[in-house]
Amino acid sequence: MKEHFKGIVKGEVVRYELPNIHAPNFVMYAALGGGVTRSLSVNMHGKGLSSYLLNIDI
Repeated sequence: MKEHFKGIVKGEVVRYELPNIHAPNFVMYAALGGGVTRSLSVNMHGKGLSSYLLNIDI
C-alpha cells in the first residue's frame, strides 16, 4: 500500500483487520498535507484515494 501511494503518503501506513466484515482498513499518515483543515489538496478528505486502489493487482 505504501509503495502504491508513495507520491501521496509521507508517513506510516498501518493495516487493521476488520473481522466482522472480513476486510482490511488502511490508515495512511501524513497523506493530506497536515490534515483536512490545512491541506491545499483538492481531495481534502482523502475519499477519492479509494478509487486509486482499484489500480492495485491483488
